[in-house]
Amino acid sequence: RVLRFPEHIALRSVRVLGRGQQLGTDYPLEGKSFPDLRTMSLSVFAVDRESASSTMPRLIAGETELGTFLPPKTNFITNCIVLRGEYLRVTLAVFGRKIPASQAPPDGLELQVIPAYLRPTAALEETRLDLPD
Repeated sequence: RVLRFPEHIALRSVRVLGRGQQLGTDYPLEGKSFPDLRTMSLSVFAVDRESASSTMPRLIAGETELGTFLPPKTNFITNCIVLRGEYLRVTLAVFGRKIPASQAPPDGLELQVIPAYLRPTAALEETRLDLPD
């Protein structure tokens, strides 16, 4: 399951809510995840918008609370979370703060994945493209 956000966020944590579990009195979200969190196999990944490559690191499972996933670094900016695993239904709560557009990393960082010396300068440069014979 891929979750895309319309704006960039500084991700603090992602929490999977078990069946009947609530975030607290301030949030009217109730968990409907099935099966039970203890038997569910889950991995959570997030796009690192500040990385020069197209990395999507796995979020680290929290040690204190079951179902909590933390980013691998502080001030982790993302606009996409991917949830992989075996489940029938899952309830997620994403914690973080919205990044103003003026502070968000520019889109189009995907070109940085290809080293500069391999990027073609023209539409078709046979020496720099992997073409079939």
